[in-house]
Amino acid sequence: MDSQVKNYREAARRWMPERLEGHRSANALIEEISTYAVSANASDDEFYDLAERGFSVLTEIANATNEDWDAEKHNEWRHKRIPIVGKKFGAPYVSIIEIENAAATYLELPYRVVAIDRILVDTLIASELAAYLDTPQSKTPSFGKALLWHLGILALVYWIADGEPWGWIVMALLAAWFCITSIYVGKRNKKIKALKMSMNDTYLAMAGQPSSIKRVSKLVDAAAEIGAVWPAPLFVLLEDIAKRRTSF
Repeated sequence: MDSQVKNYREAARRWMPERLEGHRSANALIEEISTYAVSANASDDEFYDLAERGFSVLTEIANATNEDWDAEKHNEWRHKRIPIVGKKFGAPYVSIIEIENAAATYLELPYRVVAIDRILVDTLIASELAAYLDTPQSKTPSFGKALLWHLGILALVYWIADGEPWGWIVMALLAAWFCITSIYVGKRNKKIKALKMSMNDTYLAMAGQPSSIKRVSKLVDAAAEIGAVWPAPLFVLLEDIAKRRTSF
């Protein structure tokens, strides 16, 4: 059995795409498929199919996390901070569509690899957090700027009215409008900030190893309850992992 595992391992390394050389997840995949093939009494053709499908998943992950997907060699995904305020300088690149496809393909495999479990969960969370931060819905209007703009309008009305009664009426209506909109915007900003923090807490839970499946799942669910629209494969993958492990 050991000799067969070794033979499968050597064969898989020869078949591994050059772009994946040096990736820890690729080495973990080779170990898993070699052991699985022997335990499943797979034929050589079946083993080749197992390896090819596994390498396909890693290639999809590499394409989803490398902007230059046509490069001769891809960098392996590394967890990287995503700024939730200001410009997202240095935020990691993740293609939502491609990483969702990679997760769906992985879930169809008859075996699992812990290293791939972790990368997929991490990138699925990162992709949605980064995408949300790019939307207008994630922006919080500045109260200070709005106040200055409103004071400017009031000053203009006061100058035009030149003490006429209608001017005071218009300024009173504008002041009331500003108060009402300020309350609404304040509540909206509070919700936006809470959602950002919740999504970011979920992503930060993947920063160190090992990560608790139970904790990550709770954070994912909590963020979803207040508005996070996580990729569908994330929930399926977390449920799948929870059946096998408590951490990864």
